[in-house]
Amino acid sequence: MIDIKGGETMRLKKLGVILLGVTLFQGTILGEENKEYKLSEAVQKIINTEKKQVSDSSIMTFPEVDFYLGNQKIELSVPVMSVGGKTFLPVRAVGNALGVNVSYAPQHKVAYIDSGDVTLELPLYYNKAVKNGETVLTIEGAKVELYKGSAYLPIRFVGENLGYKVSYQEGKITFT
Repeated sequence: MIDIKGGETMRLKKLGVILLGVTLFQGTILGEENKEYKLSEAVQKIINTEKKQVSDSSIMTFPEVDFYLGNQKIELSVPVMSVGGKTFLPVRAVGNALGVNVSYAPQHKVAYIDSGDVTLELPLYYNKAVKNGETVLTIEGAKVELYKGSAYLPIRFVGENLGYKVSYQEGKITFT
């Protein structure tokens, strides 16, 4: 269920082919069918007052980068992306690697990450995110990107806000 502007609640089920993170697939829009998703007031304010910042896809590069959780290499089904010197990983890959719940509300273009302790709401094309429904954070020098049906997140921002130490050495990103 999603609360949309004006407080109206609607259930979104089995829409056929839909967008959810990394790939297009058949299923429910937001993962757990009985879980209720609602945009926080802070995200609504971002969407209603901030200007979208869509990147020119010609400035996106796809470097050969390996992703590690501790000492374990995580295989990604889609490439790592770099825009303006910032590194991005696809939201679904991050969720799978870290064991956190990830969902996407396509009508609002908002990615959700829920670790149990921390919830992040990341509206696509904005350089702001909302932590735990209230705290508005600025993503320095980056924003949430969409590329070929996958939502890409600035990896350092997401990792650090979920409590990980993120290190980057040439060709290797590590979460500890």
